[in-house]
Amino acid sequence: MATATLTELNLNGNSDPEPELKPESTTGCCNKKNQNNTAVKSCSGICVPNKNEVCCNDSRDTSRNQPCCSPSQVEDGTCVHDGNAANVNEEPKISFFAKYLTIWIALAMILGTLLGSLVPSIPKALEKATVKQIWIPGAIFVWLMVYPMMLGVRWGKIRQVHSSPGGLCLTTFINWAVQPFLMYGLAVLFFEYAYAGLLDPQTQSDYIAGAVILGGSPCTAMVFVWSSLAHGDPNYTLAQVVLNDFILLFLYVPTTRLLLGLSDITLPWGTVFLSVGLFVVVPFLLGMFTHLVVLRKENGEDMLTRIQTLFQPISEVSLVLLVVFIFISQAQVITDNPGDVFLVMVPLILQTSIVFLLTYGAAYLFCLEHNIAGPAAFIGSSNFFELAVALAITVYGPDSGAVLVTVVGVLVEVPVMLMEVFIVNRTKDKYECRLVDENCKCKKA
Repeated sequence: MATATLTELNLNGNSDPEPELKPESTTGCCNKKNQNNTAVKSCSGICVPNKNEVCCNDSRDTSRNQPCCSPSQVEDGTCVHDGNAANVNEEPKISFFAKYLTIWIALAMILGTLLGSLVPSIPKALEKATVKQIWIPGAIFVWLMVYPMMLGVRWGKIRQVHSSPGGLCLTTFINWAVQPFLMYGLAVLFFEYAYAGLLDPQTQSDYIAGAVILGGSPCTAMVFVWSSLAHGDPNYTLAQVVLNDFILLFLYVPTTRLLLGLSDITLPWGTVFLSVGLFVVVPFLLGMFTHLVVLRKENGEDMLTRIQTLFQPISEVSLVLLVVFIFISQAQVITDNPGDVFLVMVPLILQTSIVFLLTYGAAYLFCLEHNIAGPAAFIGSSNFFELAVALAITVYGPDSGAVLVTVVGVLVEVPVMLMEVFIVNRTKDKYECRLVDENCKCKKA
């Protein structure tokens, strides 16, 4: 890309031309500001006084001063060109509650632990509403969290997901060729070696088993929540979850048997089918029914948007309430085994973080769009903890160390995944810039 003198722009209608500006570098994207912090290097190499411009689409008349639009905005029709400028629809402002969601989650964890330990009758009451290791009222909270994202699904586009299979292939590979074996390696490293003087051999074996059972089960329900918080593509997210659930039926048990050397593992089919039905099929049907009813009316798309906006705060509150009840139900585990809970947390957090960074980094190298890369990394790094808890209880018994590990997995998932959401949202501009950078291999024609 040439580094010669840049085209002079006069955006204020004055007769005097703007001073000539030069980018700091010929590489990178259009977020290079000049020394006065009033201009950036645009996609075409022209410096324009718009410090908020992001290099997202340079298929435009470079002689005009136009902000860029991301590829996804162009595809969705939200990039509206108006004369000499392009008005990009702004994302809705983050509510006060959503802005400090991490704080509310932390408070929910503390509140749930205190209630569960100080009022034992509450966890006992919650157990009565549990079927196949699934807390049914919790499923309602999940519906309220997943439903707004299902409204964003365009059923016609799901059939087109296979035309860009990068996300599907990457996440499937990570879930079944990397994640279970990485979890096994970290479990052996920590429980057999790092904690050798702290744990007896039987406990070491149980903890390794629990880690493998947890690490080999890709997420089904909560990934919809994380994807929604990071503005992920709902069509891709749904397609990937359905694909994972299908593969799980055939690969989960053989993978677990291989790593643990067990021959008597039987998949808890009741938990599997009930989980998929409650967490995927029911929200899917609710979303499809809403589409069929609302889109028949005039201004149906606007009505769908209003419904999504209405449910967004409900979804966030449901997440916080779900965390409260999770920690209420597991308060005894936390208070009875605080030292072991901390020991188990370390390899689980490491595994989730490593898989996330690996998947998200690979998505960047493979030029996946941001709204695909985020959900791909979430699905790759999160776990199907309902299935893991049920299988651990079935194989090792409710009082085993394996069950403790799967329960700790439930406890660490929410805060770790919220951190991943934060990282994905903070790197959005970088992801979208590289797709059109003239010096980047991801530049689209």
